[in-house]
Amino acid sequence: MVEGYFWQKTQLNVAKKEQFDDELDDLFDWKPTLVEGEDYYLDDQGLMVLTEAYLRKRGKCCGNGCLHCPYGFVKDKASR
Repeated sequence: MVEGYFWQKTQLNVAKKEQFDDELDDLFDWKPTLVEGEDYYLDDQGLMVLTEAYLRKRGKCCGNGCLHCPYGFVKDKASR
């Protein structure tokens, strides 16, 4: 009787782990979809420039001195 209990418990843990692994795979496979004109635009040199709207959606400052940074970050030119 005890052996059956442990076997069932082990099978349940294996099923939970498999479900958790699937959820992690889905999470790490996710890539943001950027919409041209809304999230970014291409400048005269063909470089992608992120918009203020997209940077706000990200929710935090990356510290790279983005042109449209809504968080007020200014990159120190001396540190370049």
